[in-house]
Amino acid sequence: MENKVNQPIRWITRFAAGTIVVLLAVLFMSMLVMTAPQAQMSDDAKPARSVIVLESTRRDVCRQFEGYGVADALRHADVPTRVTSTVVELPRSSRAGNGVSIGQLLVQLDDADFIHERTIANQQIADIESQLASLALEQKAADDRLDLSEEEVQIAQRDFQRIQEAAARDAAPPREVDQLRQALISKQSALITSRQQADQLRTQRTQLLARQRSEEASLQLAQQRIDRCRITSPLTGFIESVDVKIGESLTSGSRVARVIDPSTIEVPLRLSAAVRSELGIGDTVTLNATGSHELAWEGTVSRIAPEDDPTTRTTTVYVELEQVIGDEDYLAPGMFLRGEVESSRGTQSWVVPRRSVLNDRLLLVRDGRIQSIPVQVAHAVNLSVDESGLPDRDWLVLETPMQPGELVVVTPTRSLTDGLPVSVVPSSEALASLKTDEGTPQ
Repeated sequence: MENKVNQPIRWITRFAAGTIVVLLAVLFMSMLVMTAPQAQMSDDAKPARSVIVLESTRRDVCRQFEGYGVADALRHADVPTRVTSTVVELPRSSRAGNGVSIGQLLVQLDDADFIHERTIANQQIADIESQLASLALEQKAADDRLDLSEEEVQIAQRDFQRIQEAAARDAAPPREVDQLRQALISKQSALITSRQQADQLRTQRTQLLARQRSEEASLQLAQQRIDRCRITSPLTGFIESVDVKIGESLTSGSRVARVIDPSTIEVPLRLSAAVRSELGIGDTVTLNATGSHELAWEGTVSRIAPEDDPTTRTTTVYVELEQVIGDEDYLAPGMFLRGEVESSRGTQSWVVPRRSVLNDRLLLVRDGRIQSIPVQVAHAVNLSVDESGLPDRDWLVLETPMQPGELVVVTPTRSLTDGLPVSVVPSSEALASLKTDEGTPQ
């Protein structure tokens, strides 16, 4: 038969064991606290925190504006066909990317029909010239007959006058007077006929001369169409594209090729319309390829658009720059660029690095302690201040006036609170020591 465990004894045993464990833990903790080393108080003052500062100065700052545009060759040509014909020749040199000179053949069109038109016009002109020659002979004969008729009329008039005088003296019968009168009328009628024939010949000559000029104009048009079948480059440069093939039928006005001269590049930059009053012809422009600061080009503003775009509220300035084809920094037409226009109108302003302004406040060091002041930023500029010793190119122009020689904290942090004692390190010395540390071998 099993021995039954006494329940009260079991509970007493467990309670005693737990109490002993707790007492041992408290004893062990007390020993640790009593034997722990005590921190000693130092009488030395805590060293002030070092901060890099920059002396505030006024500088002659030029306003800068940023815009975007696409580069384009200033001299370019979309070469069209000016007649309706078929492509019969496409030289091997007429390939995209090849260089061309002014007057070089790009495309030859079929000119057979226009040659026939020229031949017909030449024949018409020759026929008119022969008619004019024959008419000249007739005109000469008509003029001679007219002179003779005029002379006969004059003789008949004198005879008639004499017979009238004789009849007045009763020396001539009336019958003779009537006969001479009839002869005079006959001569006058012949004179009228001769004069009419001469005038008609002059009219025919005028008509032939008009036809001759018309046929000569047709000849010139035919020759012009023949010349236009030979499509040549209008400028010296490079072929960007050729849009036709041999055997293709073209209508007047169709583009056959595009030729560009990339030695002069034009970039239309779109800027905010609000800055128009501060822009000027000749302002310096720095162009950068978007996404890269390594490729940069310098140009100048050559023209300013007279009208703003009301939909985008922008104005356009045109930047021109010259380049040598084949250089490493060649600017290809069609490249999307970011342009920075620097106004030539500079003003004296207070500038600080962009990183020095935190939450529209500027940290200064006055009497060895940090003091923050609120500031208002007029605009940002991209420049290099060599005397500061800083590599920064992003600076802010302040509207808030400052005192000359103020010590501006270059890199403010939240731990730099008002009243905190600090030791200053000029920015030029800090950069010099950094370069020295980098050059020291490890």
